[in-house]
Amino acid sequence: MFSPSRKDRIIFYAAIGYLFMRSLDSALFHDFLLWGAFFFMLWALKYKPDFKKKMVIFLSAFLLITGIQIVKGAFRQQVWNGYQGNKLSLFMNVLSEELNTSDLSSDAEQQELNVRLNQGWIISAIIKEVPEDQPYADGETVKEAISASLLPRFLAPGKTIAGGRENFQKYTGIELGKNTSMGMSMIGEAYANFGGYGGIAFMLGWGFLLVLYWNKLLDFSKNHPLLIFFIPLLFLQVVKAETELVVVLNHLVKASIVVFLFFWFAKKTLKWEI
Repeated sequence: MFSPSRKDRIIFYAAIGYLFMRSLDSALFHDFLLWGAFFFMLWALKYKPDFKKKMVIFLSAFLLITGIQIVKGAFRQQVWNGYQGNKLSLFMNVLSEELNTSDLSSDAEQQELNVRLNQGWIISAIIKEVPEDQPYADGETVKEAISASLLPRFLAPGKTIAGGRENFQKYTGIELGKNTSMGMSMIGEAYANFGGYGGIAFMLGWGFLLVLYWNKLLDFSKNHPLLIFFIPLLFLQVVKAETELVVVLNHLVKASIVVFLFFWFAKKTLKWEI
């Protein structure tokens, strides 16, 4: 996207199109939306859009996300049942049908959409479940997350599996379908471990660690500006609202190692000035 070559820019936007088509093919849109947000940040860094243009983009993104949430359930049902036709046409047809048959102004529809778009109901379920029916974890999931991020699976075969299903059911009291995975979120996990005030202190500490990490990235990027383009990779899991600490910390540590090895190899072996 930052290349002066038009061909390179075409390849970049084609990659976004490919990501969207892959999302349609799998009926899973999370990666597309997340990478879309990261791409917008880099695009804004280059073109510096004015306030009006940014508002138009934000409104368009909101409508797109809302549309995906409205159509997601019915669309997935058809795709996962073996639909072999044009997925884009199917998506538009299902969206049109949902808009025509659903009363989006009704309280029930708005409440259901609100549940899909935020983590509040999960955190509320944790607060209701803990400590009344399930005792505080007292840092147990935090310890598991730290060990899982530092040790590879062949050294710790019993370490926590990403996905959040086990902890979600344990600390919310909500049973999930066998093919469904949900996470408690960082805030929900903080409360499940340390309660109200302890959870606030934990989140402040976690935020402080992220600030330290971010400042180190900025310092390193002064001599290695290419690092800026690795920020989406490094923070891919960190920015997700529903992700537990084990996923966030594991991704941040492993992605940092990969990026460090890339820069080390490029400089020492390939003699690149990056």
